[in-house]
Amino acid sequence: MRPKKLGHRLSEPHILFPLLTMVLLVVIWSAAYELIRTRHQSALQQAQETARDMAVTYHAQLLRTLREIELSISMVAYVQEGQPAGTAVNVLVDRGMLPSAMLFSVSIYDGLGQLLASNSAGATTLSGPVLEAIIASNPEDHLWISTAQFDEHAHRWSLIFVRSLSQTIQSSPLIITVTIDAEFFVSSYEATRLGEQGMLALIDDNGRVLVRRSGDTIDIDGPLITDDVPASLLAGDGHLVEFAHPFDNINRFYTTQRLFGFPLTLVTGVSVDEQMADATIISLQCCF
Repeated sequence: MRPKKLGHRLSEPHILFPLLTMVLLVVIWSAAYELIRTRHQSALQQAQETARDMAVTYHAQLLRTLREIELSISMVAYVQEGQPAGTAVNVLVDRGMLPSAMLFSVSIYDGLGQLLASNSAGATTLSGPVLEAIIASNPEDHLWISTAQFDEHAHRWSLIFVRSLSQTIQSSPLIITVTIDAEFFVSSYEATRLGEQGMLALIDDNGRVLVRRSGDTIDIDGPLITDDVPASLLAGDGHLVEFAHPFDNINRFYTTQRLFGFPLTLVTGVSVDEQMADATIISLQCCF
């Protein structure tokens, strides 16, 4: 008997059907893989876009707040020029030209840290460490910002924005401050966009955290810029960097942006896993 040709053998049911099944499985798995890859890439791009959008939004919001702080201090300095010590705040309060004391506590102190005037009833003398830091910085031509200070009266952490002012009527310079609840700077955190593992933080020029929020957790003080942080994240130019910071080991898309005119940097981040969760679920469904 002559052997059957290969074509005839492949057409036999016990060979053809398994072969067609294998081909069909390859087609299905290829389509599933392409779907997973496409969705994963789309989710990745969406996560990166979210990180960029939120960075731009928070940057604009924070700059507006800082400009208002700067304007308040400048108005006090302008009105105070040549006037008896501490009168500027009262004048501006009477004219309704200062922000609400519920948000911004605007005060004037003498060179020894004694309170002269304030728009807030809870204002007190400057603490020794803060006063020493102000004197060392001598912020006559620039804005100085404290690390977070615990306000015993208000039972909260605050940031103090400071400018010193030479006074012609008395030998001692004056110190103008705007004190704000530290949590105010991360109060616009949107969990619907940043997620429960996102990041919103304000750091100073030394890489130290002034205030940081992730989900509902708010941290005060502590280092953010450490030796293992990528150099690209230190640039502060808004570039997106994927990195798992050792303080919580959550992999995030980070951006850092210098706040022009201020010794501050804004840090925003979204959790890669959290942003990619839907794509991961779809991938698992496709596999099973």
